[in-house]
Amino acid sequence: MNLTQPQAYTLFRKMFTEADKTLTDFTLSQDLKIEQKADKTLVTACDEKIDSVLTQIGVEAGLNVVSEEGQKSVEVVQSGNYITIDPIDGTLAYLEHLKAALATSDISNFLKIDLGNEWDFCLLVGIVESAEPRFGGIFNYVTKEIILIDSAESNSLVREGMARKFPGTNIAFVDQRKGDELETEIVSQTETNVYPLASYGLRVAYTFLNNFDSAIAYLSVQQTGLWDILPGAAIAKAYGQKIYTNTGKELSLNEYIALPGKGALAIKGDKFKFALENILSKNN
Repeated sequence: MNLTQPQAYTLFRKMFTEADKTLTDFTLSQDLKIEQKADKTLVTACDEKIDSVLTQIGVEAGLNVVSEEGQKSVEVVQSGNYITIDPIDGTLAYLEHLKAALATSDISNFLKIDLGNEWDFCLLVGIVESAEPRFGGIFNYVTKEIILIDSAESNSLVREGMARKFPGTNIAFVDQRKGDELETEIVSQTETNVYPLASYGLRVAYTFLNNFDSAIAYLSVQQTGLWDILPGAAIAKAYGQKIYTNTGKELSLNEYIALPGKGALAIKGDKFKFALENILSKNN
């Protein structure tokens, strides 16, 4: 089932509302004390709860679902028509906000303390039509920023809520965890401002959305799935840009679920083109 732009945006907004409510209700219902350690077990349970709610919404809209915590059918991906869901993109950030609340001895302070853009985490949703990224949606759980895009219309961008600022002309968005030699070369470039962000989906989106001369989002520290990259892929296509896997090939949306080469590369402008050339030289 193909959706119109108003239908897709309405669907995404419904998902944003339900995800935000589910995240808050789940987290605040946990009997956590200051002496306890918030770990990934809690994140996984919250992920799965949000995934279940949003998957049902997607199914009711007549869409085939591919999600990080739920359905992962290669056959669905190969059909070239589906919706991807990443309930919590930025697990480390979710944990940091839990720790910040626990440090006050009151879990109700969850998300009431601004830890800065490094620790934002979000919901990512994307719709693929005929193996092309059509619609992308991002909801930042921390700032409540909403990003909506229709790749078929470059003027379709919707940005609401608080947008983070990233001063600089040439920007490198990286993970908090140390990457490989290529990342070291990227962040050592002159006249480059480096920003670590927990959410890879946000890093990719900001690479193309913000008014930078050049920007790059590179990930090599963990496996990347289509759900991580879909909103960014829709944004990239809307503005005539491309996303590459870490094997140097353009992103494909009807072949695999986990990206070949582990991560992905989003590039805007000329300054960081050497990164793609580096990857291509190693894989050819």
